[in-house]
Amino acid sequence: MVSRLSSYLITDLCPIKVYETTGIRPLYKHGHISDNIVRGVKRKSEYCSICLVCLWTDSTIKVNNHHKALTTQDAKIESANKKLRAAQVAIDRAEARVAAAHKRTGVNPDSEKFRDDFEQAEKSRVNAGNTYSKALDASIGTIGMGSGHIMVLLPPHVANNAERK
Repeated sequence: MVSRLSSYLITDLCPIKVYETTGIRPLYKHGHISDNIVRGVKRKSEYCSICLVCLWTDSTIKVNNHHKALTTQDAKIESANKKLRAAQVAIDRAEARVAAAHKRTGVNPDSEKFRDDFEQAEKSRVNAGNTYSKALDASIGTIGMGSGHIMVLLPPHVANNAERK
């Protein structure tokens, strides 16, 4: 693996050797179209740590705009994963609330307060289920996106169906 210091030294020494042997200065522009192409690529790019080339060289080279798209897709995957986790926590909390309300209603079935609590718990479970299904659809929509460094969070039954498709 080439370190940053040695890569700078190699690039700095080559023009000096050329100047010593031929008398051509390092800043000489020969007017080839590749100079314009390289300058344009450098202008439109930024440092990135996504592709294997960037990881291998410790992000010392400039990369193309494709990596910018990969980072935004990775951010979408992270956001979908975060929403799916939060929705799962909300479902678990709502089901615990329904179980507790059901237990209280079973103790005193004539109490209107306990029945109202049970209905509220049922509503919160339905709302949490709707939120979870939306978050799951968003996560399914991110399958095949990104750089591959961030995995899509899916429940096992959905992940098995996604693999078959």
